[in-house]
Amino acid sequence: MMTRPKMACFRRISLTLILLLTTCATVSAYQYRKGNDVYITGDFQEDLFLTGSTVNFDGSIVGDILAAARVVTINGNVDGNVLAGAQKVTVNGEICRSLRCAAQTVNITSRVDGDVVTFSADMTLGDDAVIGRDIAVYSGEAFLDGTVAGKAYVSAGTVTIAGRIDGDVTIIADKISVTPDAVIGGELNYTSQTKANIASDAQITGDVKWKKKSRSSESSDYSGMIPRPVGLFWSMIFFVGSLILGIAMILIRRDQVVAVAEEIRKNAALDGLIGIGIIVAVPLVLILTCFTVVGIPIAIAGFAVYTLIFLMAKIFVGITIGLLFLGLLKKNGRISLGWALLVGMIFLAIGYKIPIVGWIAYVLAWAVGAGALTMRLFKKKVAAIPIP
Repeated sequence: MMTRPKMACFRRISLTLILLLTTCATVSAYQYRKGNDVYITGDFQEDLFLTGSTVNFDGSIVGDILAAARVVTINGNVDGNVLAGAQKVTVNGEICRSLRCAAQTVNITSRVDGDVVTFSADMTLGDDAVIGRDIAVYSGEAFLDGTVAGKAYVSAGTVTIAGRIDGDVTIIADKISVTPDAVIGGELNYTSQTKANIASDAQITGDVKWKKKSRSSESSDYSGMIPRPVGLFWSMIFFVGSLILGIAMILIRRDQVVAVAEEIRKNAALDGLIGIGIIVAVPLVLILTCFTVVGIPIAIAGFAVYTLIFLMAKIFVGITIGLLFLGLLKKNGRISLGWALLVGMIFLAIGYKIPIVGWIAYVLAWAVGAGALTMRLFKKKVAAIPIP
């Protein structure tokens, strides 16, 4: 039976698989290799997308590797990034940039020059491993040996620090141990229900700070390694990106944008219920599809469509809000969809910032927009069926 930390970790792995696999859809120049057992050797000058039951990379590449399989092993040299989703991920070769992976088991025994972010049930950083920058670990059990040149962020059930970390260490866990051989060049900040077991011979340059962990916050603490979409910087990026995508939607299919906005205006409640079903059911179905070799390409395409719907949904809701608001000000005449988009997205941006209510508005905008788009596509398909 899985422990509570591992159950929480599994939920995080599921979410991360969506993020990792969605990223694959952005690759423009790549080679795609698939099969039951995929064994790669030789030199490559472009990105590789690898899927199969077992994926083993023993070559050399100037580019990124994106791998989805039951077992992924990197033994070669990668002058780029590695994104991997698997049951087991093992890194024995050198990675010149960053590593992102989600798996049941993660083992890193070599050098990674960039950042490392892992989501797993069990994570081991070997004694010969060297991480050139920061490392973030979300796991049921985490064992960190080797050397980390930057900071370390760990959220896990059980954490053991046995190697050298040059920067600050932040830990959220139930059980924490720092062995006699451990060296921490900065502060040790940890959150747990009990004090950490810190060996007297362990070397910690900075202060050691303990925050008692309450049960209510057990699954809600996240490290700062992966920035959440909050704050002025991320809000501006999301806002400008939404405007650009919205303008593109209006220019390409103005009639459909108007039709979806009208659907929201007439059936917002029904659209919201349908959208909630889509939000919950679609990721689960796609994740289950990933467990078969044949289903992986289907799942990747599905995640890409799901992400696009996520982005478009709020834009449709924003345009609808803008049309309703501008309609109150301008009783007669045509309302510009561009102005409606701008006004509506401003209203949504303000609404998202309201405490508590903001998250509700965020989810509702996603659900209503996704449901309205789905209903519009369904009605359009039904209307196209000839009546005998």
